[in-house]
Amino acid sequence: MNILVFSPIPSHPQFHGHRKRIFNLTKYLQQMDHVIHFIYFSEDGLKNCDCEAMAQEWETLTLIEKTSFYDPINGNYGFDAWYQENIAEEVNRIVDLFNIDVLWLNYVWHSRLLEDLPPNVLKVIDTHDKFSNRFALYGRNGDKSYRWFSCSAEDEGRYLDRADVVVAIQAEEAEYFRSICSNEVVTLNHIERRHLPNKKLVSLKRIGFLGTDNTINVTSINSFLKVWYNHSKYSDSIEVIIAGDAGKKVICSHQMLRLPGRIDTLEGFYDRVDLVIVPLVFGTGLKIKSVEALAYGVPIVSTVVGFEGIGSDSRYHNAPTPHAMVSLIDELYEHPADLQALGELTTEIFIAYQQRFVESLDAILHKVEPSTVDQEKSSSKKMIGLYRELQQCRRKHQLSNSHEFAKLMKDLSALCNLKAAKNPLKKLRAYKLLMQTYHAFK
Repeated sequence: MNILVFSPIPSHPQFHGHRKRIFNLTKYLQQMDHVIHFIYFSEDGLKNCDCEAMAQEWETLTLIEKTSFYDPINGNYGFDAWYQENIAEEVNRIVDLFNIDVLWLNYVWHSRLLEDLPPNVLKVIDTHDKFSNRFALYGRNGDKSYRWFSCSAEDEGRYLDRADVVVAIQAEEAEYFRSICSNEVVTLNHIERRHLPNKKLVSLKRIGFLGTDNTINVTSINSFLKVWYNHSKYSDSIEVIIAGDAGKKVICSHQMLRLPGRIDTLEGFYDRVDLVIVPLVFGTGLKIKSVEALAYGVPIVSTVVGFEGIGSDSRYHNAPTPHAMVSLIDELYEHPADLQALGELTTEIFIAYQQRFVESLDAILHKVEPSTVDQEKSSSKKMIGLYRELQQCRRKHQLSNSHEFAKLMKDLSALCNLKAAKNPLKKLRAYKLLMQTYHAFK
């Protein structure tokens, strides 16, 4: 199956939760033998993006440069305010060229491009999160500087109604999306590869948190540390490791507090700690850090917010406040045998969680009728090879806005729309001629 993934967030490197969600899900689709064509719309810019790594990872990579800008606001943006008019043209070019079966759109705000797709393409919006009045959620928790995407509930429903299938990352948000849109909503949680624990847990010596420096993480970890060092009976005996960029904004200090910054490997972090804490006090969406900890089989103590969408009745995963978390951690220090049992519970929860993912994804993909074009694998691979070469030269020579490149892409678009070129072999021969033209001026 040919799957076109459109994302305003790069898949490489994966140092944020939403990047990891995009990478892991797309990689899983690729490992199912689907062909991945990845479009990165440079909303995040190219500074923190590894384009060459993305080009190596996916069958094809297309970059669409962000050229239209808007004034950031602390409020709801107007409908389609973040959409750029040339996106649909670029997307449809890839759809026609590679006979795309599924377009997987990450986030809602570019859903305008779905309206221009051929009817045979399954249109999926992977929401990642709820964005209705999102600025107000942050405002209620002390952050008046929120400038990322936010919209009214009515507009979010209009965005979602452009899809055939709406993907929610957790069940609670799926119910919300069903209340504001008329399309089918499927819960598809985050996928992680299972890692077997490397040690037997006999005592609680180190607890750890790994996260970026976003507002939710920073607010939550500082709230937890304040309670921890004021109320835990064992704060002088247990080492606390705050890894990742979140550690840069920790406002307290203590002889048992460690702030290593970004880590070299996830394995090293999870092997080092005896317990992972997820003290989130607000937020929406699924907490990727919680799923990641589950995948490594380590014991976890979390607030209710930190474990939303995962599914656990354990009191260790449903602490109502940071104070309650501190009490649970103190209990584990006093009864270290419970640590091993909590680690085993982690594995049980993870296995059930991942099975739900597999079943949900299968349900989505079974809606697709694969392309009826009799495309030989050899010609398909050659076409992909030629396209990769074109895009590599485009990135190298920065030709995206040049007159010559624009002409070439118009010729390519015309080629894709020719009835005679619907045959893959004819399309391939015509594409080769275009490539020769391209090399003549590059």
